[in-house]
Amino acid sequence: MLDVTQSLGYVDIDVMRDQIDVVAGSCYKWLNAGYGTGFMAVSGRFQERFKARMGGFMSYRMTDDGSMRFENSMANYEPGNLNPENYARLSHCLEEKTQVGVKLIEKHNSDLLQYALTKIDNQGIELPDAFRPEERGAFARVPGDDNLMAVLEDTRIYTALRGGYLRFGCHFYNNRADMDRFLEIYLSRFGNS
Repeated sequence: MLDVTQSLGYVDIDVMRDQIDVVAGSCYKWLNAGYGTGFMAVSGRFQERFKARMGGFMSYRMTDDGSMRFENSMANYEPGNLNPENYARLSHCLEEKTQVGVKLIEKHNSDLLQYALTKIDNQGIELPDAFRPEERGAFARVPGDDNLMAVLEDTRIYTALRGGYLRFGCHFYNNRADMDRFLEIYLSRFGNS
């Protein structure tokens, strides 16, 4: 079972290769598909092993004699009313990420974050998290405070303050100029020069 909310659209995931029976997630993070859109996929072997105990929308089929027959399928988990606007947005976002390529997105984000962390590390600032890309996710934390967070926010750079550290990351929409803007502000406050 895998929750991909934090990685879908950013990390290359192969549920068939890795034999993942249940994958679910919300699509507002890296897919940028907005709030209120999520999904769940369940393998046939999982459905066979764990039979649904009740039917959901579209899980009953009309037979030739007019009676209803329960079918064990993903339809058992269908919540009912679908939101066409959200699904249109999700479809667009999936198409965009597919065209760019998730592996390229992952490399771009990792390289851009590594660029920033190297600049910060070169200033002698202690980094609380893993420095190497293969040991961390899409975000990093650096020392920070409310004042710095407010200055960054005034320039439309959004971070989160947690326990005395600023949490920041990048997206494939960001580029080195964006990261340099963050670094200029951050290092003017915490850097050695």
